[in-house]
Amino acid sequence: MKNKAGKILAFFGLKCSETDNLSKSERKRFCNGFLAFCNGVAKRDGDSDIAKQSRKGLAPSMAGAPCAWAANESDGFEYVVQDTDLVCAANDGDGWYLVAPYGNFNHRVGVQRFDERGADEIIDKYKSIWARLKRAAGFGTTIPVHLGHPDVGDDGRPGISSKYLDKSVYGKVADLAKSPEGLLAKIDWQPDFGLLPHGLRFSPFWLMRPLSKGVYRPMFLASLGLTPTPNIPATAAANSLEEAISTENQTKENQMIKELLKLLGYSEEEAQKYLDKSEGAPSEDEIKAKIKAVFDGAGNAEAAKTAQAEAEKKLAEAQAAAANDRAAAAEIVINAAIKAGKLTEADRGARTETLKKASDFVAAANEIEALPVVVETKPETDGLKQGDAKANAKAAFNGLVAKYESEGMSHFDATMRAKREIPEQYKLAFES
Repeated sequence: MKNKAGKILAFFGLKCSETDNLSKSERKRFCNGFLAFCNGVAKRDGDSDIAKQSRKGLAPSMAGAPCAWAANESDGFEYVVQDTDLVCAANDGDGWYLVAPYGNFNHRVGVQRFDERGADEIIDKYKSIWARLKRAAGFGTTIPVHLGHPDVGDDGRPGISSKYLDKSVYGKVADLAKSPEGLLAKIDWQPDFGLLPHGLRFSPFWLMRPLSKGVYRPMFLASLGLTPTPNIPATAAANSLEEAISTENQTKENQMIKELLKLLGYSEEEAQKYLDKSEGAPSEDEIKAKIKAVFDGAGNAEAAKTAQAEAEKKLAEAQAAAANDRAAAAEIVINAAIKAGKLTEADRGARTETLKKASDFVAAANEIEALPVVVETKPETDGLKQGDAKANAKAAFNGLVAKYESEGMSHFDATMRAKREIPEQYKLAFES
């Protein structure tokens, strides 16, 4: 018995005196026996098929009510199959992320009521001894993070999607926890996550148990999708577009101001104080006086004129580049809103100009993102050839971005340059 126990411990990587005696054939026999044991436990306890669990806790009026599997995105169709006791919904909408806030959320199969009890049930299933044993033995998989919901079949059940051709796993759930706001997930991101478009939010794909007529409670998390149009609001942003735009624009502006101040004779510390608006910073009048003195004190009037023209040219170029970046960012925000049905094509011109001229770009972009849906959009129904073209365009665009990044450009600048150089591939990959 001691020898067998030692081999079991050795199989799971635990230290014991028998580790060196465990052969490959013995390990294989133990794996087969362990899997048979686990399947027997699952069959006895009803864990082998979540969709066949009892309806304990249902209202009396729901005892014989048919329920459904359903998968939904805010811009997608809904498929319903009336033959199970649960509902499965996809809600397109080191770090912990809020992937499902508490509340009642409308869904085409009914109201999704997510509360602390639902969070507890999801976490308990993820951390159950049975699930942990399966993962430790290599028979179970972690909860994946996809772009969209490629794991939802056309019948609405877990399967292979014909809408999403990208089946890549961009991250895996490393842990789940409960907070006062909702369900939190700790994600281990894969390297390709950095190549995804900005502005994506989490969308849980889960099973739901009927509580009463038209009301369901999530109880099992199957996967997480990343989408710019989540059905459940207030989920965390995986890669914020507004934050990236704001940070890049502010950094460029600060660098330009700092270089100009240093040319005027200010130290690095004085230039930083001016940017921070801290005590001891040079005043605007002082800076203007120094600029005037530089040109007034030039011995060669023509050289001074040339220098001034060159400085004005560089300043104009920097301002034009910043304006172009803001225009490109505004276009991305407006395109996403039109695609989500929050704006119409008739709104494009006026909304784009207003966003470009906004004193607080991030706040204005957030206001557009928070708009309600006014137009029902249709799902993409491209054939296989068009899907291949879109995948090829995405690969070409991401490859060009990666090339520019390898040359030292930031992700934002590389993306904007690639968008200007191959606009057709960008539109096909991300806007079609």
